[in-house]
Amino acid sequence: MLKEMGVLMDKPFVCLLARDSAYLNFTFPGDSFYYHNYRDVTIDNYYSMAQRLTEKGYFIIRMGAKVYKPFVSDNPMIIDYATKYRSDFLDIYLSAKCNFFVSSSSGLDEVAKLFKRPVIHTNYVPLGLIPIAEEVVPLFIPKKLWLKSENRFLTFREIFNSGLALLILTEEYEKLGIEVIENTPEEISALALEMDEKVRGVWNVTDEDEMLQECFRSIFRTYNPFSDVKTRIGREFLRQNQQLLQF
Repeated sequence: MLKEMGVLMDKPFVCLLARDSAYLNFTFPGDSFYYHNYRDVTIDNYYSMAQRLTEKGYFIIRMGAKVYKPFVSDNPMIIDYATKYRSDFLDIYLSAKCNFFVSSSSGLDEVAKLFKRPVIHTNYVPLGLIPIAEEVVPLFIPKKLWLKSENRFLTFREIFNSGLALLILTEEYEKLGIEVIENTPEEISALALEMDEKVRGVWNVTDEDEMLQECFRSIFRTYNPFSDVKTRIGREFLRQNQQLLQF
């Protein structure tokens, strides 16, 4: 099956799962799942990441049972498995055998976790539900919350102190005048490349990076003093968004 997809047996591969509304809308056509839409992502924002990882020697396998938009590329190492090869068996096999799994927090990534494959979360929201164990999710980056009335992003402290850290309905974000902003292609690429460093054993951080991580953890502890966050926000994301750590 790997050979049919063009994946060389001696090469590493990464699974990519970019959540959209297709699965729920196709499976339950009479129901409305609009309340989930704040979690959706744009697959186009993952092209840069996929290309960068192929330059590192990885095949990229785009996962998904139902998707709205194909992941089309001239690069033979980027494979749109979701629209061409998808099967129940391969969903499990690929998730269990990938070098790591890039997700936007949807059901299939739990299979990778079951088989102890590293899973990194892009576009994570709501912030209060992040997996806190590093062995489950080594790295993540959150969606940002744009407060329309003040033309600015809400800080992490504001999100935790206001109850927004557990907001799970699209309608509620809209009612509060908050736009949920997706990660940029650059942010996604930086996270995946950092995970590649961890997999290859060449990952490193500076003292400033550790200070930024601890700042986020201290904010999280004010929200939940009984939890110790071990998973890390992407190194480059924090470097470029230090304003989110402000009091």
